[in-house]
Amino acid sequence: MEQSIGIMRKILIATDFSKNAAHAAQYAARCFANESVHYHLVYVSDCHSKPGRKPPKLPCKGEKCASNRIKLQQFNVNFQKHLDPKRHRADVHFLDLPPVEALRKMVLKHDIELIVIGCCSEEKQPQLGRFAQDVIIRVQCPFLIVPPKANLEPTATLAFATNYNNYYQSSVLNTLMGFAGTNALRLKVLHFSKNNPELNAIQLANREFLNEFIEDPEAFDEIHGGALYAALDEYQQKHPIGVLGLLAKNRSFCEQLLFNPISNGHASVFENQLPVLLLHE
Repeated sequence: MEQSIGIMRKILIATDFSKNAAHAAQYAARCFANESVHYHLVYVSDCHSKPGRKPPKLPCKGEKCASNRIKLQQFNVNFQKHLDPKRHRADVHFLDLPPVEALRKMVLKHDIELIVIGCCSEEKQPQLGRFAQDVIIRVQCPFLIVPPKANLEPTATLAFATNYNNYYQSSVLNTLMGFAGTNALRLKVLHFSKNNPELNAIQLANREFLNEFIEDPEAFDEIHGGALYAALDEYQQKHPIGVLGLLAKNRSFCEQLLFNPISNGHASVFENQLPVLLLHE
């Protein structure tokens, strides 16, 4: 059943006017093509918000800001080509604030439920930049991180990587399952462990909670090995993944897969062009 146009999801798309940002926006439009969505297209200016600078008189009328305001409007024009006016609307926001403060303000003011960002320039090493690393941890909102060549036709699986060490809030699981349902993705819980150790009491309790929430015994699978990136890459070769789900509070997984990806003969998450759904509580 289609959503009523009166009940619109609120999704923020951050842009720096790069090809990566445009691709991420198109990916989001494809993901939510059949949903009623109010998109907020955001550009965060660093013109006056750098440390040590005297707060300016806003709005800035400098040449750089004027040029970027025009670019933001053009970004919106291009993005509108991928929308259905009966289901979607988009507004633009030019913010002259530090990035974390800017996105936090948008999340609170507009009740944002998902932030979409592009990542990993094709000309550089496939990893997150400083802006992305900062905001995805410090801004308490789910993120969809989209590599430059992410497939716009998602495959059948949303793989949620976990070690069962963290308790799962219902809101987090609702976001995970909601994204899977919206995109007709099969949810797969991938438990990573080294040398296949037995689960302790906390892990068993967390796994049981997941099992009761998801209600699909076939949704659970195991990956093993000395390194998470290697085990995930080997699984990916046999069972193609469309989107990878991670808990933001699982800092060990985030560090290995997002912040300091190592390949050592295996393709990293971003080399595999996997979009990442990063979940906050």
